[in-house]
Amino acid sequence: MSARREVRGSPRGSASIRRSSAHGRRGAGIRRASAGLNRTRSLALLLVILSGLALYGADASSAFAYRRLELVGAGLTSEATVRHELGIADDANLFGLSTDGLVSRLQALPAVADASITVVLPDTVRVALTERRPILVWQVDQRRFLVDADRVAFAEATGPTDLPVIVD
Repeated sequence: MSARREVRGSPRGSASIRRSSAHGRRGAGIRRASAGLNRTRSLALLLVILSGLALYGADASSAFAYRRLELVGAGLTSEATVRHELGIADDANLFGLSTDGLVSRLQALPAVADASITVVLPDTVRVALTERRPILVWQVDQRRFLVDADRVAFAEATGPTDLPVIVD
């Protein structure tokens, strides 16, 4: 007796598979959930709305009004000069304050080599200055100027210093 093995199912590439793929489907269709509003989507929508209201409230609130300036690293640059260059109005809302343009204004000051500005909520603007370091005094007639290592005369010397003086 010969043993014959029976294989069930269609071999690959048979007419039945070709026929079903001709209709654009392979096997039973997948039923999808409705795209309607369910509990998860309702909660997500509520969170988006509440976040938008919170941002609007923070931007419109006086809780984040500018009240204090912290100045770090200033020796040659006065606080009044920094306040003037910043130009931030009293009680301006700090929540949406952009500091990029403010930093470039401070860096344009002659005695400032670098600057950074940090908004510290709820009411403070912190300015950190890195000022030029004088290495000598250049005297022209009665005026005396501080000069740094890059040979930039950046400020007028107001009093006696221990720096070498070059008379011109």
